[in-house]
This record gives sequence, C-alpha cells and structure tokens, in this order.
Amino acid sequence: MEFEFRRELGGQAQLELSMGHEAIARFINDELGDSHSVKQLLAQLAQGEFSAHKPFTFEGREQTLVILDGEVEVKDHRLHQHEELDDPDLSLYDAESEACCGLDDFEHLLHSWLEFLGGR
Repeated sequence: MEFEFRRELGGQAQLELSMGHEAIARFINDELGDSHSVKQLLAQLAQGEFSAHKPFTFEGREQTLVILDGEVEVKDHRLHQHEELDDPDLSLYDAESEACCGLDDFEHLLHSWLEFLGGR
C-alpha cells in the first residue's frame, strides 16, 4: 500500500493512498484527522483485545473500521444500509466505499501519519 502525505493551503493534513485503498484514506482523513485520535486508536490496537473470534470495531461518523484475524476493513455506513441493492452500476462506487489491508500495514500507516502530524 503506497501512501503520500501533504498539507493543503490552509495547513490541513491530507493522506492519499494507492488505488483500491481510498476508503482507508478517507477514514484516516475524516475520522482520525488529529494526533490525539490516532494515538487513541494505536493504544487500543496495542492492547490487542481482538482475535479471530473477537473483532475490534471502531464506529466513526461516516465509516466503520473492523479488524478481524489480522485484516483491517473500512466500509462506509451508507454501504451497510444499501447492501441489499445489487446494482452493477454501483460497483465503482463500492470500490471507493470499502477497502481492506493487513493489520501490520495499517499500523505502519498510522504511525507514519502520526509522525507527519507531529504527534510523536
């Protein structure tokens, strides 16, 4: 998973991820925009209170993060509400509304994001 950090003209930090991981970038940008939120999530992940049978779930305003068996999945809330709709025209939208990656990659990304935010 390739990533790039930058600052907008107003100074706001922005994360961009490689194609197929856009939903994870939106989750981090929108739900974890400040170093305090990132530190809280990293602390929860460090406790490791999840396993193959007990997922870790973080409900954000727009998206949900689920970690299960070493895999991280981010999915838009709207996607949960409309899963019963099976419209092939929405497949591109769905690809930008959900994404998965490994837990190690996700933690590495969070640590790098925290460093970029100046929170280390």
